[in-house]
Amino acid sequence: MLEATGEYRPNPQLENTPVASSSIEPEKTVNYEFGLQTLLSEKVSLDVTAFYRKTSNLIGVLLNETSEGKRFQEMGNIDFATVKGIELSLKKHFSDNFSAFLNYTLSNTLVSTSILFERPTDESRKLPANWDQPNVFQGNVHFEMNNGFGLSLYGSISSGFPYTRSTFNPNGERSPSIHQIDMNIFKNLEIFGFKQQIFIQVLNLTNDRNVWWVYADSGVAGADASEATSYDYTNNPSMYGPGRTIRLGIKLWN
Repeated sequence: MLEATGEYRPNPQLENTPVASSSIEPEKTVNYEFGLQTLLSEKVSLDVTAFYRKTSNLIGVLLNETSEGKRFQEMGNIDFATVKGIELSLKKHFSDNFSAFLNYTLSNTLVSTSILFERPTDESRKLPANWDQPNVFQGNVHFEMNNGFGLSLYGSISSGFPYTRSTFNPNGERSPSIHQIDMNIFKNLEIFGFKQQIFIQVLNLTNDRNVWWVYADSGVAGADASEATSYDYTNNPSMYGPGRTIRLGIKLWN
Protein backbone atom coordinates (compact mmCIF):
# COMPACT_ATOMS: atom_id res chain seq x y z
CA MET A 1 0.00 0.00 0.00
CA LEU A 2 1.35 3.44 -0.94
CA GLU A 3 1.96 6.14 1.62
CA ALA A 4 -0.25 9.23 1.54
CA THR A 5 1.31 12.37 0.04
CA GLY A 6 0.31 16.01 -0.02
CA GLU A 7 -0.99 15.92 3.55
CA TYR A 8 -0.27 19.61 4.21
CA ARG A 9 -0.72 21.03 0.71
CA PRO A 10 -2.76 20.01 -2.35
CA ASN A 11 -1.37 17.18 -4.41
CA PRO A 12 -2.54 17.38 -8.03
CA GLN A 13 -1.75 13.69 -8.48
CA LEU A 14 -4.24 12.67 -5.77
CA GLU A 15 -8.01 12.45 -6.20
CA ASN A 16 -9.58 13.63 -2.93
CA THR A 17 -13.01 12.03 -3.40
CA PRO A 18 -12.94 8.28 -2.57
CA VAL A 19 -14.47 5.91 -5.09
CA ALA A 20 -15.99 2.54 -4.24
CA SER A 21 -14.06 -0.60 -5.10
CA SER A 22 -15.84 -3.03 -7.42
CA SER A 23 -14.89 -5.90 -5.09
CA ILE A 24 -16.49 -4.61 -1.89
CA GLU A 25 -18.00 -7.40 0.17
CA PRO A 26 -20.86 -7.14 2.71
CA GLU A 27 -19.94 -6.34 6.30
CA LYS A 28 -19.88 -9.41 8.52
CA THR A 29 -20.62 -9.65 12.25
CA VAL A 30 -20.26 -12.76 14.38
CA ASN A 31 -21.71 -12.77 17.93
CA TYR A 32 -20.88 -15.18 20.72
CA GLU A 33 -22.80 -15.05 24.00
CA PHE A 34 -22.97 -17.22 27.06
CA GLY A 35 -25.28 -16.52 29.96
CA LEU A 36 -26.47 -17.84 33.28
CA GLN A 37 -29.77 -16.95 34.96
CA THR A 38 -30.53 -18.03 38.49
CA LEU A 39 -32.92 -17.26 41.33
CA LEU A 40 -31.18 -16.34 44.57
CA SER A 41 -34.57 -16.29 46.28
CA GLU A 42 -38.22 -16.04 45.32
CA LYS A 43 -37.80 -12.29 44.85
CA VAL A 44 -34.17 -11.86 43.78
CA SER A 45 -32.55 -13.04 40.51
CA LEU A 46 -29.04 -12.87 39.10
CA ASP A 47 -28.03 -12.79 35.43
CA VAL A 48 -24.43 -13.23 34.23
CA THR A 49 -23.67 -12.80 30.53
CA ALA A 50 -20.32 -13.00 28.73
CA PHE A 51 -20.18 -11.73 25.15
CA TYR A 52 -17.81 -11.40 22.22
CA ARG A 53 -18.57 -9.69 18.92
CA LYS A 54 -16.32 -9.47 15.87
CA THR A 55 -17.14 -7.28 12.89
CA SER A 56 -15.10 -7.57 9.71
CA ASN A 57 -15.24 -6.16 6.19
CA LEU A 58 -16.03 -2.67 7.51
CA ILE A 59 -15.62 -0.09 4.78
CA GLY A 60 -12.58 2.16 5.06
CA VAL A 61 -10.46 4.27 2.73
CA LEU A 62 -7.16 3.12 1.24
CA LEU A 63 -4.77 4.68 -1.27
CA ASN A 64 -4.46 3.19 -4.75
CA GLU A 65 -2.83 4.06 -8.06
CA THR A 66 -3.83 3.76 -11.71
CA SER A 67 -1.58 2.30 -14.40
CA GLU A 68 -0.80 5.89 -15.45
CA GLY A 69 0.52 6.66 -11.95
CA LYS A 70 -2.42 8.75 -10.80
CA ARG A 71 -3.19 8.19 -7.15
CA PHE A 72 -6.73 8.01 -5.84
CA GLN A 73 -8.58 7.10 -2.64
CA GLU A 74 -10.66 3.94 -2.79
CA MET A 75 -13.27 2.58 -0.40
CA GLY A 76 -12.75 -1.07 0.43
CA ASN A 77 -13.10 -3.73 3.15
CA ILE A 78 -10.23 -2.62 5.33
CA ASP A 79 -11.62 -1.84 8.80
CA PHE A 80 -12.63 -4.19 11.62
CA ALA A 81 -13.87 -4.09 15.22
CA THR A 82 -14.13 -6.37 18.25
CA VAL A 83 -16.22 -6.06 21.40
CA LYS A 84 -15.86 -8.32 24.41
CA GLY A 85 -17.05 -8.15 27.98
CA ILE A 86 -19.19 -9.45 30.80
CA GLU A 87 -22.44 -8.15 32.28
CA LEU A 88 -23.79 -8.78 35.79
CA SER A 89 -27.40 -7.96 36.70
CA LEU A 90 -28.98 -8.31 40.12
CA LYS A 91 -32.72 -7.74 40.27
CA LYS A 92 -35.21 -7.56 43.11
CA HIS A 93 -38.67 -8.14 41.62
CA PHE A 94 -41.55 -5.90 42.68
CA SER A 95 -42.97 -6.95 46.03
CA ASP A 96 -43.56 -5.26 49.36
CA ASN A 97 -44.14 -2.02 47.43
CA PHE A 98 -40.70 -1.77 45.84
CA SER A 99 -38.33 -3.19 43.23
CA ALA A 100 -34.66 -2.59 42.48
CA PHE A 101 -31.86 -3.59 40.15
CA LEU A 102 -28.08 -3.26 39.89
CA ASN A 103 -26.19 -3.72 36.64
CA TYR A 104 -22.45 -3.70 35.94
CA THR A 105 -20.84 -4.08 32.52
CA LEU A 106 -17.12 -4.58 31.93
CA SER A 107 -16.27 -4.34 28.24
CA ASN A 108 -13.57 -3.54 25.72
CA THR A 109 -14.28 -2.12 22.25
CA LEU A 110 -11.37 -2.07 19.79
CA VAL A 111 -11.45 -0.78 16.20
CA SER A 112 -9.02 -0.03 13.40
CA THR A 113 -10.62 3.43 13.09
CA SER A 114 -13.57 5.05 14.85
CA ILE A 115 -14.51 7.34 11.95
CA LEU A 116 -16.45 5.99 8.97
CA PHE A 117 -14.63 6.17 5.63
CA GLU A 118 -11.36 7.37 7.20
CA ARG A 119 -7.94 5.94 6.43
CA PRO A 120 -6.76 3.94 9.47
CA THR A 121 -3.50 5.01 11.10
CA ASP A 122 -2.26 1.42 11.06
CA GLU A 123 -4.34 -1.26 9.36
CA SER A 124 -2.89 -4.00 11.57
CA ARG A 125 -3.42 -2.15 14.86
CA LYS A 126 -6.53 -2.02 17.03
CA LEU A 127 -7.25 0.94 19.30
CA PRO A 128 -10.06 1.88 21.71
CA ALA A 129 -13.15 3.13 19.88
CA ASN A 130 -14.23 6.73 20.42
CA TRP A 131 -17.33 5.39 22.22
CA ASP A 132 -15.49 2.81 24.36
CA GLN A 133 -16.53 2.86 28.04
CA PRO A 134 -14.90 -0.09 29.88
CA ASN A 135 -16.92 0.29 33.08
CA VAL A 136 -20.64 1.07 33.29
CA PHE A 137 -22.57 0.76 36.55
CA GLN A 138 -26.33 1.40 36.75
CA GLY A 139 -28.87 1.11 39.52
CA ASN A 140 -32.55 1.78 40.11
CA VAL A 141 -34.97 1.63 43.01
CA HIS A 142 -38.72 1.97 42.53
CA PHE A 143 -41.28 2.54 45.30
CA GLU A 144 -45.04 2.43 44.73
CA MET A 145 -47.56 2.70 47.54
CA ASN A 146 -51.04 1.15 47.57
CA ASN A 147 -52.59 4.64 47.23
CA GLY A 148 -50.87 5.20 43.85
CA PHE A 149 -48.07 7.48 44.98
CA GLY A 150 -44.59 6.41 43.89
CA LEU A 151 -40.94 7.36 43.62
CA SER A 152 -38.17 6.11 41.34
CA LEU A 153 -34.46 6.83 41.57
CA TYR A 154 -32.04 5.94 38.78
CA GLY A 155 -28.28 6.35 39.02
CA SER A 156 -25.36 5.59 36.73
CA ILE A 157 -21.60 5.99 36.65
CA SER A 158 -19.38 5.09 33.72
CA SER A 159 -15.89 5.53 32.38
CA GLY A 160 -15.18 8.67 30.38
CA PHE A 161 -14.60 8.57 26.64
CA PRO A 162 -11.09 8.10 25.21
CA TYR A 163 -9.16 10.79 23.38
CA THR A 164 -5.79 11.10 21.63
CA ARG A 165 -3.09 13.18 23.29
CA SER A 166 -0.19 11.66 21.39
CA THR A 167 -0.21 10.44 17.79
CA PHE A 168 1.91 7.51 18.96
CA ASN A 169 -0.86 6.38 21.32
CA PRO A 170 -4.27 6.90 19.62
CA ASN A 171 -7.13 7.12 22.14
CA GLY A 172 -4.63 6.36 24.88
CA GLU A 173 -6.05 8.92 27.32
CA ARG A 174 -9.49 9.06 28.89
CA SER A 175 -11.75 11.94 29.93
CA PRO A 176 -13.33 12.08 33.43
CA SER A 177 -16.00 9.58 34.46
CA ILE A 178 -19.67 10.36 33.83
CA HIS A 179 -22.28 10.06 36.57
CA GLN A 180 -25.91 11.07 37.00
CA ILE A 181 -28.92 10.59 39.28
CA ASP A 182 -32.49 10.94 37.98
CA MET A 183 -35.67 11.05 40.06
CA ASN A 184 -39.31 10.50 39.16
CA ILE A 185 -42.23 11.23 41.52
CA PHE A 186 -45.67 10.13 40.36
CA LYS A 187 -49.30 9.54 41.26
CA ASN A 188 -51.40 6.87 39.50
CA LEU A 189 -55.08 7.63 38.87
CA GLU A 190 -58.00 6.03 37.06
CA ILE A 191 -60.79 8.22 35.66
CA PHE A 192 -63.57 7.11 33.26
CA GLY A 193 -61.86 3.75 32.76
CA PHE A 194 -58.55 5.30 31.67
CA LYS A 195 -55.40 4.89 33.72
CA GLN A 196 -53.42 8.06 34.23
CA GLN A 197 -50.16 9.02 35.82
CA ILE A 198 -49.17 12.53 36.84
CA PHE A 199 -45.41 12.83 37.28
CA ILE A 200 -42.54 15.16 38.06
CA GLN A 201 -39.27 14.03 36.53
CA VAL A 202 -35.92 15.52 37.52
CA LEU A 203 -32.97 14.57 35.31
CA ASN A 204 -29.46 15.10 36.71
CA LEU A 205 -30.85 15.72 40.16
CA THR A 206 -27.52 16.82 41.65
CA ASN A 207 -26.77 19.06 38.64
CA ASP A 208 -23.43 17.36 37.92
CA ARG A 209 -21.31 18.91 35.18
CA ASN A 210 -20.39 15.83 33.16
CA VAL A 211 -17.63 16.13 30.56
CA TRP A 212 -18.34 14.56 27.17
CA TRP A 213 -15.02 15.47 25.55
CA VAL A 214 -11.85 17.40 26.30
CA TYR A 215 -9.15 19.26 24.42
CA ALA A 216 -6.44 16.77 23.51
CA ASP A 217 -3.54 19.10 24.28
CA SER A 218 -4.71 20.00 27.80
CA GLY A 219 -6.77 16.95 28.80
CA VAL A 220 -9.50 19.15 30.28
CA ALA A 221 -12.76 20.66 29.07
CA GLY A 222 -13.18 24.38 28.54
CA ALA A 223 -9.52 25.33 28.15
CA ASP A 224 -6.79 24.19 25.78
CA ALA A 225 -3.05 24.32 26.45
CA SER A 226 -2.42 27.43 24.36
CA GLU A 227 -2.08 30.76 26.18
CA ALA A 228 -2.99 32.57 22.96
CA THR A 229 -6.64 31.48 22.96
CA SER A 230 -9.22 33.10 25.21
CA TYR A 231 -11.52 31.29 27.63
CA ASP A 232 -14.55 32.65 25.74
CA TYR A 233 -13.30 30.83 22.64
CA THR A 234 -12.34 27.52 24.25
CA ASN A 235 -15.28 27.19 26.66
CA ASN A 236 -17.47 25.18 24.31
CA PRO A 237 -20.86 24.26 25.90
CA SER A 238 -21.05 21.06 23.80
CA MET A 239 -18.18 19.65 25.88
CA TYR A 240 -20.56 19.17 28.81
CA GLY A 241 -23.68 17.12 29.39
CA PRO A 242 -27.01 18.81 30.20
CA GLY A 243 -27.59 20.28 33.63
CA ARG A 244 -30.57 19.65 35.88
CA THR A 245 -33.80 19.33 33.89
CA ILE A 246 -37.31 19.27 35.41
CA ARG A 247 -40.28 17.89 33.50
CA LEU A 248 -43.96 17.85 34.42
CA GLY A 249 -46.30 15.54 32.55
CA ILE A 250 -49.20 13.14 32.41
CA LYS A 251 -49.47 9.66 30.92
CA LEU A 252 -52.68 8.12 29.66
CA TRP A 253 -53.29 4.46 28.81
CA ASN A 254 -56.24 2.10 28.66
